[in-house]
Amino acid sequence: VSTQSTGCHQWWRGVVRDCFLSARLDIRDYQFGFIFEDLFRQFRTAQCWEVYPEVGEVLKELRARGLGVVVTSDFDDGLASLVRDLDLRVDCVVDSYTEGVTKPELLRVVRERYGVVMHVGDSRRRDGTGDGLVTHLLDRTGKKGAIRDLRKTDHVAKLSLVGY
Repeated sequence: VSTQSTGCHQWWRGVVRDCFLSARLDIRDYQFGFIFEDLFRQFRTAQCWEVYPEVGEVLKELRARGLGVVVTSDFDDGLASLVRDLDLRVDCVVDSYTEGVTKPELLRVVRERYGVVMHVGDSRRRDGTGDGLVTHLLDRTGKKGAIRDLRKTDHVAKLSLVGY
């Protein structure tokens, strides 16, 4: 286990402990250790994640146009292997843990490194930087002004002029 992974492991342990405490769950330390280790291991597997139906189709279309795709997330150093296990064919994965910054600063790093000009995110506060990026909010519940399904928007269709 690398030092980064160890630090990440400890950080997630604190997050999970805080969740248990806020839910007022009374779990002894030895019980928590077993529960946490199982949660941590499972959370890093593809079985715990759902890829929305249109994602593969949209990624295939972007690749067919010769456009690069970067996955950017406030996640840990396990993101690249998770993306690979989910069979998401992207060019690069950039996570906050490895880079040492979170969004929106992480988006600036990606833009400077790869020249990315469009970003689709799910948080107005963290993903809506405006820092040289065209940012679109993705919200599956259909909030006003948000993309609900990547196939049903002209934003992806207009991407023929951008990329890195």
